[in-house]
Amino acid sequence: GITPSTVSTKLNQITQDTLVVTGDNDNVVPVEQSEKLASMLPNSTLVIMENCGHMPHEEKTDEFIKVLNNWMDR
Repeated sequence: GITPSTVSTKLNQITQDTLVVTGDNDNVVPVEQSEKLASMLPNSTLVIMENCGHMPHEEKTDEFIKVLNNWMDR
């Protein structure tokens, strides 16, 4: 079956461009985990939003939309 450990061993096979967004004050998923995830995805972009917690899309909606639009327009 699929478990978190089997998924993590296959992340390098995901070649789709991927945006990973986290807040620098995320108390649910530590920034280090988002950095690790982004490092395991070969075509990822990591954005760490300042003064933001676990839900950038709700906490800093306008900034999140700018990040998303910039990433999509690249």
